[in-house]
Amino acid sequence: MLITSDVFIEGVHFLKDQSPESVGGKLLAVNLSDVAAMGGRPGEAVVDLMLTEATTLEWVERFFKGLAEVAKRYEVNLVGGDTSRHPDRITLSLTLTGRCRKDEVVYRKGAKPGDFVFVSGTLGDADAGLDRMRNAECGVWKVDDSLIKKYLSPEPRIELGRLLARTRSVSAMIDLSDGIAVGARQLAESSGIAIVLNRESIPISSELSEYCVNQVSDPIDWALKAGGDYELLFTVPEESLRKVERFGSKRPELPALTCIGKVQEGNGVLLRRGIETTLLAGGGWEHFRR
Repeated sequence: MLITSDVFIEGVHFLKDQSPESVGGKLLAVNLSDVAAMGGRPGEAVVDLMLTEATTLEWVERFFKGLAEVAKRYEVNLVGGDTSRHPDRITLSLTLTGRCRKDEVVYRKGAKPGDFVFVSGTLGDADAGLDRMRNAECGVWKVDDSLIKKYLSPEPRIELGRLLARTRSVSAMIDLSDGIAVGARQLAESSGIAIVLNRESIPISSELSEYCVNQVSDPIDWALKAGGDYELLFTVPEESLRKVERFGSKRPELPALTCIGKVQEGNGVLLRRGIETTLLAGGGWEHFRR
């Protein structure tokens, strides 16, 4: 059995004027991402709501509507929870179980020198979507904007995680809830190795590239520092490399998989740019960073 839990705080994890449906759906989706990162299938969910005096019944009903839509899609059973009052802001918590065969579970530890480092999808989109929402005139934004959609409705990679675990193609895996800088560092620490990322290989969407032109910023820098994409970062032994590379052509429903680096002896996360290699420090989201 797998078990995971996440907390959502108004003003920290979601905007006050964000739709309740998107809050409910995302609260479940981020927990699903944790289950995906271990190669499991989701099971039961328990949700706790701490609401303010100003919270309306309509908000609660819409919140559960969004949660129920994601639960139905991924066959999750909502089995209970609790409700309480909070003096200042809406605070939500969801605990999710999952299941996986013991010999298929993938951990953050397990990466070995010589393994290849892969990531699913593209990076930086969600943070750019949040930035666009915060800077929108009069607080109005388009929910069908691809960057905003990536922030509001992350896609948990359940099927990809199951496939990688079932075929025993990976040695270690983590979801990028807090960004690639944090995720790669946690995976490296757990495995006792160093990860070298190739800066030019970081997958960037055309939408993020276009957004960064208007912001006069480098999309790769944005992707390295951003969080909230909920993609999977995983290491692949050399003997499984061809198998993983073929997944993309045989399974078009899966996200694109990109090799972005390699595992070597040492510790920490290094960033290679051309012939220069530097330590990747900072970046990502950490609640208690000073």
